[in-house]
Amino acid sequence: MELDLHEFKFRKYSQCGEDKIIELIFQMLSIDKPSWLDIGAGDPIILSNTALFYEKGCHGINIEPNPNFYAKLCEARPEDINLNCGIGVEAGTKNYYVIDNYPFLNSFSEENSEKMEKEFGYKIKEAIPIRIMPIDELINKYCSLEYPDILDIDTEGMDLDILSRIDYERFSPKVIIVETVIFGSFRKDATIKEYLSTKGYAAPYETPINTIFVRKDCWEKML
Repeated sequence: MELDLHEFKFRKYSQCGEDKIIELIFQMLSIDKPSWLDIGAGDPIILSNTALFYEKGCHGINIEPNPNFYAKLCEARPEDINLNCGIGVEAGTKNYYVIDNYPFLNSFSEENSEKMEKEFGYKIKEAIPIRIMPIDELINKYCSLEYPDILDIDTEGMDLDILSRIDYERFSPKVIIVETVIFGSFRKDATIKEYLSTKGYAAPYETPINTIFVRKDCWEKML
């Protein structure tokens, strides 16, 4: 079959080309098959930061509390580990707020969901109880033998809370991608960048939506 070089070179799924930036990082690190832990994976294709890598034969762990997105992940990503749960501090259940007509804004954060209603006119359709897995349990159970190269977090208001619960001496992904834009503005939230800088990460790549962090020893290899 003849290779379409244009499609091969420019094909992307992320919202602002984040997957192509990450692809370039791992090319520079001479890593052909990066793995991932995607917390808040969403749709397996639309706006996905990992779809490109799955298409290339890479595999990872997808955490998705939305039952509809989870079903799509299981169908489209049968060779990944797909878990229908949320990530938190303690095991149990927690209300998951479903935003009517815009599932990419669904969240475990009641405060964030109410903000979507009051400030931007989105409506909370329902709150459904979803199983919560502690982040340390997730890492111990699914990442104990080999830690993923990429940590992708998009949890609509819970990102810093999850990041602050990670033991970076044990679990230190080469690349972390986090949504850092403040919804409804053109400003970025600097708190995540400040926090991850204390954990040994540089922030060399910004898109309008996300910040892509690179572990400093990996960044030095790329220079």
